[in-house]
Amino acid sequence: MTPVRIQLSRRKGWRMPANTKKVTRPHKWGNPYIAGTESLLLNHSQLTREESVARHAADVAANEPFKAAVIAELKGYNLACFCQLCPTHRDAGKPFDLACAACRPCHADTLGRIANGITCEAV
Repeated sequence: MTPVRIQLSRRKGWRMPANTKKVTRPHKWGNPYIAGTESLLLNHSQLTREESVARHAADVAANEPFKAAVIAELKGYNLACFCQLCPTHRDAGKPFDLACAACRPCHADTLGRIANGITCEAV
């Protein structure tokens, strides 16, 4: 089965699917850039979700040892985060090779693409 991004839930009875790893904060895979917080690099303006994900992606791309760890530890796994998925992908997960405008951007997509050697196709 192809790995996908899973939306974590706190609903009663919900269980994380098998073959899934969490990539939330404060874990080492979590995105250190928090949307809605001020950034000194942006003249104290607030980071948007897209900027937060883009900064994380740039950091991962520039850090070869971290990229190697992503591949070694996350390849073949579903990745789970609390970022919202659209109704189409909420239950089954969103494939890493799919760009869905209705799903919220998430650093888990970046990690999943790197781990599995996937390039994203726009839909």
